[in-house]
Amino acid sequence: MHVTLPRACAAATSLLAALVLSACAKSDDAPETPTSQYTTHVYTVRGEIDALPTATTDLRVHHEAIPEFIGPKGTVVGMGPMIMAFWPPQGLALDEARIQSLDLAGLAPGDTVELTFEVLHDPETHAIKGYYATSIRALASGTELDFSALESVGD
Repeated sequence: MHVTLPRACAAATSLLAALVLSACAKSDDAPETPTSQYTTHVYTVRGEIDALPTATTDLRVHHEAIPEFIGPKGTVVGMGPMIMAFWPPQGLALDEARIQSLDLAGLAPGDTVELTFEVLHDPETHAIKGYYATSIRALASGTELDFSALESVGD
């Protein structure tokens, strides 16, 4: 039996496609990550770097109000301006969600930044289980921030 190269390639491609589809079909059996058991809410805020991480401190950012912030009861409660420290959420090893994985090169205390962070909630009780920063970028020099108190939100 003589198999031509195009026919062999077609057979290999079909086998590979079947394996990929089989793996996708089993996605429910994929191992759980430490955070997959939680509901995740993502927030992007503007703020000013208060401190960069050292051996004894974490990244701290004084951020503007977050009117859409969801509280521990699962409702929008908002969050006023504050200095917030970022560290790994509960249940994660330091190397899985660590501030050092952010690109902080060229940033210094006093710089204005845009920061994105995730808050993990228990899907049944809505309790906040942790939070951590996922990205940060410098804003233009002279960017004006508004640290005014949060206006009333929710009920």
